[in-house]
Amino acid sequence: MNRHPGKRLVAAIALLVGATLASATPTLRVRVDQRGDFALIGNTLAQECAVGTPPPDFGTVVGCGTNPNDTAPDVFWRADSPAAGIATADVTNTSVNARSTAMLALPSGALVTHAYLYWSATLAAPGTDTNATLDRPGPGGFIANVVATESLQGPNNSYRSVADVTSLVQANGGGAYRMSGVAAVELANLNNSNVFAAWWMVVVYRLDSDPLRSLALYDGMDAVSAATPQNATVSGFYVPPTHADKFGVVSLEGDNALVGDALSFNATPLSNAQNPPNNVFNGTHSVLGVAVSTPGDLPQLIGAPQSMGGIDLDVFDVSPLLAPASTSAQLVATTTGDVYHLATLVTSITTLAPVFSDATLSVVDLNGGAVMPGDTLEYTAAVPNSGNDTATQAVFDDVIPVGTDFVPGSIEVIAGANAGPKTDASGDDQAEYDGATRRVIVRLGTGADASNGGAITVGASTSVRFRVTIAPFCSGTVAFDTSGQVTSVGANSGQATSGVTDGDGASPGAQPTHVLVDVRCLVTTRSGLGSGSISVSPSGQTCSATVCQQPIGTGNLLALQANADGNSTFGQWSGDATGGANPIAVTLDVDRTVDAYFLLNQVITNFIASPASPVFNFGGTFNVSADGGGSGQPVVFASLTPGVCQLLGGGTFFIISAGTCSITANQAGDADYAAAPQVQLDVTIARAPQAISQFAASPAAPVFVPGGTFTVSAIGGASGQPLVFGSLTPVTCSVAGTTVTMLASGLCTVSANQAGDSNYQPAPQATLDVTLGPDDTIFRNGFDGA
Repeated sequence: MNRHPGKRLVAAIALLVGATLASATPTLRVRVDQRGDFALIGNTLAQECAVGTPPPDFGTVVGCGTNPNDTAPDVFWRADSPAAGIATADVTNTSVNARSTAMLALPSGALVTHAYLYWSATLAAPGTDTNATLDRPGPGGFIANVVATESLQGPNNSYRSVADVTSLVQANGGGAYRMSGVAAVELANLNNSNVFAAWWMVVVYRLDSDPLRSLALYDGMDAVSAATPQNATVSGFYVPPTHADKFGVVSLEGDNALVGDALSFNATPLSNAQNPPNNVFNGTHSVLGVAVSTPGDLPQLIGAPQSMGGIDLDVFDVSPLLAPASTSAQLVATTTGDVYHLATLVTSITTLAPVFSDATLSVVDLNGGAVMPGDTLEYTAAVPNSGNDTATQAVFDDVIPVGTDFVPGSIEVIAGANAGPKTDASGDDQAEYDGATRRVIVRLGTGADASNGGAITVGASTSVRFRVTIAPFCSGTVAFDTSGQVTSVGANSGQATSGVTDGDGASPGAQPTHVLVDVRCLVTTRSGLGSGSISVSPSGQTCSATVCQQPIGTGNLLALQANADGNSTFGQWSGDATGGANPIAVTLDVDRTVDAYFLLNQVITNFIASPASPVFNFGGTFNVSADGGGSGQPVVFASLTPGVCQLLGGGTFFIISAGTCSITANQAGDADYAAAPQVQLDVTIARAPQAISQFAASPAAPVFVPGGTFTVSAIGGASGQPLVFGSLTPVTCSVAGTTVTMLASGLCTVSANQAGDSNYQPAPQATLDVTLGPDDTIFRNGFDGA
């Protein structure tokens, strides 16, 4: 959320120093125009024991040492000692263990926009202290080592340090803040009226229900003495007819016992019930004339004169001292007897000004998904005037992030005056892109032209859009941050103002518009005689080049798939992924390089048997041969049917039986070639022929006798199947087994058959003609076959 209001462009304070000590004139640290106010808290680290010092509302002074009657603190305080919630001041406390607590209270709904922590003390010798500790004890507390962004030396061995603690206060809000670790001279029994040790914090907050105020913070280490008065001018506001104004001051070493110190605001000495006009810095903590005693402060001092031990924390009502339409005020710090340091000045002055603290700059990745190198980002700036004065000469200016390239022709005013696309060139419309400075410049509002910004009335808004492309890179965690600035001049106040766009509505302050690209580089390479591509999921990219690199979001679990071309086969992965699994998983937590090795395919050809169709002959052989592929590896044969054929060696196979002999041929691969696909050759081993021989009758010429018999015999083939005899002339004879029965004289034809088996064919049928007749008949032997 944008809680960082517009900073004024002009200087807010110009100090005209009459005489210069070894100190620093208060200078502007921050100024904002915003609805809200400031809170000023702090506490001393030491207790003054002189007569007239009021006792604390809470805290115990145990002992003051041997020199309590000077006009400076005498002993250190230690908060939360000897137990939590207790504070004691004693000579046994040292600067090393000195600490005190102050409570910060913020209105409901207030959002901290700035917070600055100060610590200041007197040392034993000239120097500074650049480190201190700020903490909150107890559950939910914190502890922080605070490092000064500036440390100034003052007279009498004094110093003042400051640190920006905005983020710390934004994170921890209201409550107790305890300060320790402030370097200081040891106070026990010291007789010195110039020493002090204290701390304070200025918190600037936004509260939308408050009037618009000019809130400014100045700091320094001015020494004001009779010889060195200080003069200053504060400006940068425009007071409206109705106004309520405050002025906060932190001074050091102001003594209640020494009078004559005064601070004039527009020639009127500041004063109230706690701060007389001739002794304004008198050791008080007051707000608008009321002494401040805050429960929870340790020690809880009463805030009345001489109670604060060397520090004044006072807020004055200066409303009567500022006339409507005032744009500046004169400050004069003087003294006739006391010596003090002007350490911090805070103004809270009702003002009339345009305000662009609600301006936002959003971004969309037009490519969708995680933001990657090469993506196009579209920025949209929404610029409302949430102030109370019309903005004139309004200009939006954005320096595009380093590492991006402006998209030509992408500037467009999408809402408000002069809506429509704009050119990139200067001098022809309300916008341009300056390539030398990498700036998108758009003159906004009604009446804007090629040279000057226009007017944006109170409550009106305008919107601007432009695009950039993230330059290619493969690996890294890169933030692309940008903030737009809106400048203008108040129509009534004539004051120049500026506002910074907010890019993160969830965080306090005006945050840059943040785009983070967190990628690691995946490099894929191809090697080997083969060819193919590599697909990466979930990126969806496929690379067919020899070397490819692509940025992918850090930590992604990737699946790499090797896709071999038709003449190739994937072999294996090497590099940051190894093995033959395909796909293979790779976690891209660091840059990775993975190689896919592709083998060239090879095939087995001319796979034949010789003879092509061998005939069964148990123990016989036949040969096979084949031509292998480019690897030169031998072709290796094997039988898939060992019951039909078996490999004797090389390409020679032993015949076991007739049938289908299935033979495989394989060829191994090598470093360049994939193993050849297995091929199979089916060789049919035919059944062998067999024949019946020596078919004869006994007796060879039987004499017919009705019912008489004779026998037949023959030798069968190699199958070993039984011979089966039969009669082809059933009128003449019949056959049973090998016995032939004569039924009539004449020709008796007997047949002989032998069945085949798995290895042999059936034998051709043989016949035997036997003539049955008287003894003088002629015997004819007319059988078929051997």
